[in-house]
Amino acid sequence: PYGMIILVDIDGVLADFGKGFHKAWEKKYPSAPLKERKSFYIADDFSQALNKKIKRVYCAKNFFLSLPLIRGCKKALKDMAASGYDVRFCTSFVSQNKYCLYEKQLWIERHFGRAYVRKTIFTKDKTFIKGDILIDDRPEIIGARTPEWQHIIFAAPYNRHIKNKKRITWKTWKSCIY
Repeated sequence: PYGMIILVDIDGVLADFGKGFHKAWEKKYPSAPLKERKSFYIADDFSQALNKKIKRVYCAKNFFLSLPLIRGCKKALKDMAASGYDVRFCTSFVSQNKYCLYEKQLWIERHFGRAYVRKTIFTKDKTFIKGDILIDDRPEIIGARTPEWQHIIFAAPYNRHIKNKKRITWKTWKSCIY
């Protein structure tokens, strides 16, 4: 595995976007509880009437900065690096949220240290990025190129229907990557 590049998405893989969104939603709209997310794009689960409110939540200042860590991710990444893998973050950004890029950098530094900020790739098209494996919760990753990496799905309720790819959690990463 030495030198193998593992690209790791942030939202939904390291940062618990769903939990963070629900917490922020309940704080802003306590009388309008949300059901469990079934779609990758959170707005797809709700009516058009709610889309403006949904966008207000995930475009708010400090939204990305306040996302909680997904349990087990820090230890798994530390173990990957100790095993000789070159671990890098590869994440997209919410262009409607003017704070997103900056807050994601602060979030990475807070949870993983300054060195990982320098090892982070921000892109709207992950197919341009070179690597051996991409761990991502998005069910399908489409872009301008055929990716060089193998997509391993980080397990989430909204990607259960994907059966033709390996699935990973932070408890099972070794069996999926070795």
